[in-house]
Amino acid sequence: MTKFSTAFAILVSLFGLALWAGPMPSDYRQVGPYNAVVIENVKGAPYVVYLHGYGGSGYDAFEDQVKKLIQRNHDLRKLNWILPDASGGSWFNMLGADIDIAKWDAGLRVARGHLRAMLKAAGIDPHQVIWAGFSQGAITAIDFVLHSQIKPLGLIIDSGLYHKSVNNSNVLKGVKFQMIHDPNDDILPFDEARKLETMLRDKNGMVGEIQKTSTGHIIHTSFLKKSLQSLERTRLQSACARFYYP
Repeated sequence: MTKFSTAFAILVSLFGLALWAGPMPSDYRQVGPYNAVVIENVKGAPYVVYLHGYGGSGYDAFEDQVKKLIQRNHDLRKLNWILPDASGGSWFNMLGADIDIAKWDAGLRVARGHLRAMLKAAGIDPHQVIWAGFSQGAITAIDFVLHSQIKPLGLIIDSGLYHKSVNNSNVLKGVKFQMIHDPNDDILPFDEARKLETMLRDKNGMVGEIQKTSTGHIIHTSFLKKSLQSLERTRLQSACARFYYP
């Protein structure tokens, strides 16, 4: 190989790496009530709102999971992202609260208002949002979706549950949800996640099911990837159908 061809190959490789480079932490900024990592890949594309688990942060979730997902999966770079930080690492106070007692409601109500303010400050159309979260973040995302009067694009629940029954089928009918949970989860019981699955389908008309895992109470990055890819395929198919059959 000549020096020219070697240099050319290096330039091509570097260019390729530049194309694959994901957004950097400079996207971390104040958005309404929260600090958040904001990734604006495509103007007008849907947003993934990802809510971290208890004790975590949106910045950590970006650095540890989402950044690699975006870099390695071209289709996920067609989505915009926002990963907020909960105050003190907690979306609401759940310490000492049994899962079947409505002690979470006051904190969740506050989080709901803050998330609405965040979407407004970021100029995000709430109809164009896929809600996703892990553990306490999943509970918070579930709560927002169940109480919203705006139909989201989807809901992704990683090791989450909900503490009461809510009926919002007039808004949520047909919305897809994806769940994953370990039957031996010793943090948030699987039986409660199963009740959530039934409630989402039977009382809210949502479409989806729970996927069992044996990996414990951890973030399932590959599940997030596959769920987003599935929801995005459904969205694009629906868009095509509306174009050809208005």
